[in-house]
Amino acid sequence: YYVFSHVMWDHSTDVDALLDEAHALMFGAGRDEMKRFFGILEDNWTKRVVGAVRDTPLGPKTVRPDNRTLWTEIYSPACRAELDALLSAAAAKVPSGSKEAKRIALMRREFYDRMCEGAAEYESVMKDVDALRYDVTKGPLELKVLNANRTGHGDATVRTSVSVEETSDALVFTFDCEEPDMDRVSAPYVKPGDPNNWKNNCVELRLNPSGDRTRIYYISISSANVPTCSFTATDSGLGSDWSQFEGLKSETRKTASGWQAKISVPKAVLEDMKREFPIEFCRYRVRTGEAGEAIQWSPYAHGFADVERFGTMVLKR
Repeated sequence: YYVFSHVMWDHSTDVDALLDEAHALMFGAGRDEMKRFFGILEDNWTKRVVGAVRDTPLGPKTVRPDNRTLWTEIYSPACRAELDALLSAAAAKVPSGSKEAKRIALMRREFYDRMCEGAAEYESVMKDVDALRYDVTKGPLELKVLNANRTGHGDATVRTSVSVEETSDALVFTFDCEEPDMDRVSAPYVKPGDPNNWKNNCVELRLNPSGDRTRIYYISISSANVPTCSFTATDSGLGSDWSQFEGLKSETRKTASGWQAKISVPKAVLEDMKREFPIEFCRYRVRTGEAGEAIQWSPYAHGFADVERFGTMVLKR
């Protein structure tokens, strides 16, 4: 606002000189360090956080960095250490208790300390995410968490389990879904590939077989056995080439306790598949007249493409 108002009053204003003057008036002898401090923040924010533009299937798009990139590459430990050193050097150059010292302390508290709080929260969550692992040889996995985005975080009200079998050419996922109200289940027919299939009573797979925590293969199967598949690159938009999932097979059936879905995913479509990779298992429970319940495995993932916080599936070595 300060620079804008000066430039609008006089378009010949020397912006660099104006900023030098502002830093000197604000921070006294600590002006050079504080100028560098804000320069780093501005470069990171404008060029790497809100200013990163990439070509996508839908054209040029501004892409915000994921949390991993934000805290390990942009506001990395090395970057935070440099900012800390600049603040300390600036504070050492001004009289203790002076207005300049109080201003430097304010900038530390409102910029640097809050940045460190965000980084610490990320690191804490990622330790828990790293520990969230499912060894498929240990039997079925229980899905117990309600997704906070759709239904409010809490415990699932019905049981859902997933088991995984690996064949020579496919990964076979079997969802067993407890459902005491099968007569009220809502899964009106939509054509295979319809992106609205998730609104049906269904189960979902979100796979990141390469382990890069960027590319997601999305597969949903409604209880009426209607499939939808897509490929999502979280940093470059959505692809929906149905042919990419050629050979995928699915079947559903009623059981004594609810319903079951079996999905056979050909390994050939899962590029660069590792022996352990991030995955999210989900169930969207829809009954006529009631809000849907989104049940999932990871208690940390908050959105459709929050691949950073997916758990890890471990296949037999």
